[in-house]
Amino acid sequence: MISTISTSHILLAFASWEDRFALGLQEDLKKFHCSQVVVFYFRDYASQTESARLSSRSLCLKRNVEYHEVELNPVLPGKNLERMKEAIETLDSDIPIVVDISTMPREVIWHIFWLCEDRSVPTNYRYHSPTSYSDDWVSRNPARPRLVHKLSGIALSGSKTALLLVVGYDIQRVWRLVRFFEPSRLMMGLQQGSRFAANEDFMMQYAKEFPVTEACSTFQLDAFAQDHGLSCIQTALQAVDEDYNVILGSLGPKLTAVSLYRIQRQSREMGLVYAPAHEFNPNYSQGIGSSYQGVLGD
Repeated sequence: MISTISTSHILLAFASWEDRFALGLQEDLKKFHCSQVVVFYFRDYASQTESARLSSRSLCLKRNVEYHEVELNPVLPGKNLERMKEAIETLDSDIPIVVDISTMPREVIWHIFWLCEDRSVPTNYRYHSPTSYSDDWVSRNPARPRLVHKLSGIALSGSKTALLLVVGYDIQRVWRLVRFFEPSRLMMGLQQGSRFAANEDFMMQYAKEFPVTEACSTFQLDAFAQDHGLSCIQTALQAVDEDYNVILGSLGPKLTAVSLYRIQRQSREMGLVYAPAHEFNPNYSQGIGSSYQGVLGD
């Protein structure tokens, strides 16, 4: 049985057709006493997420929880930031926020975290893993990478580029980033251990396609450890001196987006990069598995 945290919270989530969006929102409302729910969604996928959004709205109405939706456009990150800022500024600044990052794009995660930084109460995050991923493909047809507005770091003219990527199950998106930035140093974080059978094969494929050289290194981390791989990432970054412009990208488990955000806020000269994809599998994942949570400032 899930014990409910009695303090009032505001829940922020991102709509998806994946089971774990609607099921995760149910679990969030069981865990946290929420007075309000705000669901962001991409207009390009409005029809695919409509059913899940309607069921979530219905659940909130039954629980006497205010429900609001905010439409975003996946190709207009600057406008999205404005819309998220407007939405968050209307929220009571004295009520803690819970951000369910389970099905939330990393760029949106980072912008919401950034917008919540100056609030007087903690920002909590929550992640629900699926029970399985598609055996076919997860995402494909990668789009042009983009540095995250307000979190893009400080680029030194004439300096070489170091690219640190925490990788996942879409190798083409990783190649797109590598070819786009052409880094002098490439550091690749491989997920160590997983209950998903495909993980080992994918990590072995990365090791094969990106062999270790003087310019390319790999390291292992566990996104599901208590620090979400933060200490392993920090150790890998020690090999990069101040003469490099450092870019950080998360393509693996969403919890590593939390770690990379923490690193960027500690070293603001580093930049976060988002790697969009044009296509996502309608059967991206199934079910809902283990849940993880924490406080962003910890």
